[in-house]
Amino acid sequence: MRRFALGLIVFAVAAGMLLTAGCQRDRSFRILSINQGEILLSDLVDFGEIVIREPGGEPERYEISEVPTDIVDMDLQYVEMGLGLPTWTPYLANVERATISYVNLETGETYEAVQVALSAAVQADPEGRRSTRVQIAIAPGQWKASTFEDYLQTAPEDDDYGPVATVKATVTVEGIDYVSTNRVRATKDCLIIFGNFWDEPSRLGQ
Repeated sequence: MRRFALGLIVFAVAAGMLLTAGCQRDRSFRILSINQGEILLSDLVDFGEIVIREPGGEPERYEISEVPTDIVDMDLQYVEMGLGLPTWTPYLANVERATISYVNLETGETYEAVQVALSAAVQADPEGRRSTRVQIAIAPGQWKASTFEDYLQTAPEDDDYGPVATVKATVTVEGIDYVSTNRVRATKDCLIIFGNFWDEPSRLGQ
């Protein structure tokens, strides 16, 4: 029943995100996609192992773990016609920061929002054909460790595998137009499923 409800939530949110994308206006700064429009599966704890070989001794294996930061691609677009006046400098949106808010779609719980620094220049394109890809830490490791502390695995042998929360992350990007000095702002949602997923020990961080 839980998996069926999860499927309905994912379908409803994905449909809403598509409708929102279709309502974007021309002459605007916008987020075209986050994580290529795909749902993000976020592993709460990443387990791996390292091998240390001492001269003349047998290799020893050590288990290590980390709460990884999830970094995804984000495509930005700036459609600005301008005033039709000649200028040596094209319209350019300088992206400065992003604020990310989170809500659990199953319980309605709102988690602490985070702010991340961004540095990107998005050149205006009157025809809306050009986009700029940047990377954003959509779920910082420290935030995950604090928010989902009760769900963190302590060993890869734990049997508690699977999703623990379906979360809608709302990303708000802000910046300033280099020429007009107008502020620019865009918002888009990304669906994240946090959970404990099986790890390949030799691929820590991948």
